[in-house]
Amino acid sequence: MNKPPASAKRPGILLKTLMWGHYLYLGVIPILGAFAIVIRGHAWGPLITIGWIIMVIYLSLHGANYKLTANPIKALLVVLLTPALTLGATLYFDQDVWFYLMQETAAQLGVMFLGMTIAMIIKRPSGWFGVGVMVLLGIPALNTYLIPIINEYRALPPGSWYFFAAIFASGLLTQSMMFYRLADAFNKTGAEQRPDRSYGGAGRMISPVTHMDKFGIIWIAATLISWVILMIVAANFFDY
Repeated sequence: MNKPPASAKRPGILLKTLMWGHYLYLGVIPILGAFAIVIRGHAWGPLITIGWIIMVIYLSLHGANYKLTANPIKALLVVLLTPALTLGATLYFDQDVWFYLMQETAAQLGVMFLGMTIAMIIKRPSGWFGVGVMVLLGIPALNTYLIPIINEYRALPPGSWYFFAAIFASGLLTQSMMFYRLADAFNKTGAEQRPDRSYGGAGRMISPVTHMDKFGIIWIAATLISWVILMIVAANFFDY
């Protein structure tokens, strides 16, 4: 890995705080989103039986490959755009925090899965078999998060879907800005590669992690355990 030049400017404390806050926010959103789904009265069986698959895929990609641009303006756009639109829709429809979490989770997981599926279809690093496994397992798992928010939107006034479409589109934009270097390496080699981290030059990116190994195992295990516990608590102690 190339070392950053000694003269390169290191990210300031505010940018680091923004990076870590966003990294942790994206990590806990699926947990809270599943919690919200159960609290809003939707079935939690599908989440337990198959929903965990999309969680593992999401956490693996996010945990090891998250990158935030060191450009302050672009960084604010990446961090705030999707949550701001989600919050706007929540307030406009006079909904609660659980509705916000359900929207945010569905958008983040949906965008991630769509991007990975397209990349695998184009490059097919594991052949068509890998694509088939990804689609056959990923779509039912993703639907455990999408169907509840779809049902919520059906109860809203006509035209409400435009709000979720805008949220999803913003997720496509911001995630493409976070993972574009990974996508570029994938396009060039046909395999996932972790791009070098550089603090110098145009388009520099910053990241809280450079590899997953033990951290990744602990991250995924702790998240899934917390996810199951929260859903059990929601199913047994909350009556929406």
